[in-house]
Amino acid sequence: MIEKLVNIRLAMKKGKSKDVVRYKFKEYMKLYDEKDKDTIDKIMHRELFYDYLRYMAKSGDGDGK
Repeated sequence: MIEKLVNIRLAMKKGKSKDVVRYKFKEYMKLYDEKDKDTIDKIMHRELFYDYLRYMAKSGDGDGK
């Protein structure tokens, strides 16, 4: 699960396309939904979700430019 979280963060940092980030986020969400969550997991998920929303809301396709 941590590797999925890192993959999403790297994709957003590198400015990958929104389709790629959306796909990686959906993969992460599948694992997150199946996992027993503790407080740390919930905090990390909330921070990632807010970053994901900001990334998806910005203009452009996020193609690294």
